[in-house]
Amino acid sequence: MPRACCGGKCTCFIVAMTVLYCVFWVGDLVFGLALKATELSDLEIRVIGSLSLFFSVGLIVLYFVALCKDRDGALASQRD
Repeated sequence: MPRACCGGKCTCFIVAMTVLYCVFWVGDLVFGLALKATELSDLEIRVIGSLSLFFSVGLIVLYFVALCKDRDGALASQRD
């Protein structure tokens, strides 16, 4: 049975990232709907949208890095 890398911490990290990812997207949806209801200028909406996109991409990258680290750790433990 393969171990998770980092002494079992990567699996917990992946679960935490999955939960964070889901919470972030639900929050993003609610925030987007609330943003549509406000009277902001186009520039303000673009700045907020750009920041949201930046953090979304960063979260996705962290998620896949954690998945790859977990897979590499499992492969390394199978070779031992």
